[in-house]
Amino acid sequence: MISRLERVLTHGSTALVAGSGVVYAWMKYLMTTDDPYAVVNHPMQPWMLDLHVTAAPLLVFALGFIAQSHVLAHLAKGSGRPGRATGLIAVSCVLPMIATGYLIQVFTNETARRASVWVHLATGVVYTGGFLAHVATSRRLAARRRALGAPVETDDSGAATGLDRARLVPGRARRSAAPRGATPGPSGLRRPARGHSPERPV
Repeated sequence: MISRLERVLTHGSTALVAGSGVVYAWMKYLMTTDDPYAVVNHPMQPWMLDLHVTAAPLLVFALGFIAQSHVLAHLAKGSGRPGRATGLIAVSCVLPMIATGYLIQVFTNETARRASVWVHLATGVVYTGGFLAHVATSRRLAARRRALGAPVETDDSGAATGLDRARLVPGRARRSAAPRGATPGPSGLRRPARGHSPERPV
């Protein structure tokens, strides 16, 4: 499972970067000022930018911290797992989001800088949405496990593993409990396969 430290780092850094980015974008692009000599639209605008730029390396570290144990491990397991689609959406935005975040600060050409800003904004919004959906999927699975009244072993995405996954799918556990080669009876119970005799007590 994903460790508590990894969860705190990833969730905390994402909240800081996304929150400061949204507030800064709102102040810079949506607010106006009546002061003709002002260089910012709000007194807190430089502080929001400082927080955004300072928290970004923490997010890069957190994503690198979980890259092998969580991201690459689940990519290798194939499709069909809970949370895979939302995870892929978030992961696909990481590289362009990080790259344009640095390019905005070094580009001197206004066209290139403006293009980097729009790509950074778009990938940042999609990453945040994918991340929130990914966390929501994991929490829905956790709530389903609590409703079962018994702990279910999970992998680091929150998906049930092994036989525990059968408990999350209605009817799956009953089918899994039948001996191999058995056929369903009229009441839904399994008949032993031909040539298979049930064990008798000695």
